[in-house]
Amino acid sequence: MEGDQNWIQEGLGSENIRYGSVQAKIVDNILLLPTSAGTLDAVDPKTGIKLWDFHFNSQRKGYAGSALGDFGGNPVVSDNHIFYGSSNGQFVSLNLDGRKKWQVPVGVQGSPVAIGNSLFFISDLSELTRITKADGSLVWTNPISMLTEKNHYFEPLLAGSRLWITGSHKYLISFDPETGDQKNSFSLGADALGPPIYYSESIIVYTKSGEILAFK
Repeated sequence: MEGDQNWIQEGLGSENIRYGSVQAKIVDNILLLPTSAGTLDAVDPKTGIKLWDFHFNSQRKGYAGSALGDFGGNPVVSDNHIFYGSSNGQFVSLNLDGRKKWQVPVGVQGSPVAIGNSLFFISDLSELTRITKADGSLVWTNPISMLTEKNHYFEPLLAGSRLWITGSHKYLISFDPETGDQKNSFSLGADALGPPIYYSESIIVYTKSGEILAFK
């Protein structure tokens, strides 16, 4: 390996406001490349040849979030399907060959989490949401906070039979994954700078104040 460039793939540009970034992912010899224009490109990782692409085709009307960049988080691959959502009102399931299996009108903050036959994520309307992987049908949805100001949230973490949520509302909150009911709430004293991490039987959160907090 000498650092020579093997290939380059140009994506579509966009004038959307970007508030976050997403990552490329390799699955079954396919490189998934999310672009700022809301297109998911699938290319051959050895040659860079495009295999297929899929583009978001609608927006949630009447919400300022529709002006933000399309991808709400990283694509997740589970059971040979690709799951991902936009920040402006769409969530899709694709086969590995790019064919759409289903699409539902709900946006995403952060990446979805696949657990069993369900997907868990924070919607663009700040609701913890559970849908089925098979057809995208809604199981339950629950507002994260009763606060009136708009907050940003990160993807949930499953630990100790609870879903844990952090964001710009300065709290660590847990929910029951079966029912969506809120269980616990802990003050962080500052905005979280990323999703919670589970390590050595503790939930760890890094905050805007520069502190690293651990909860047993």
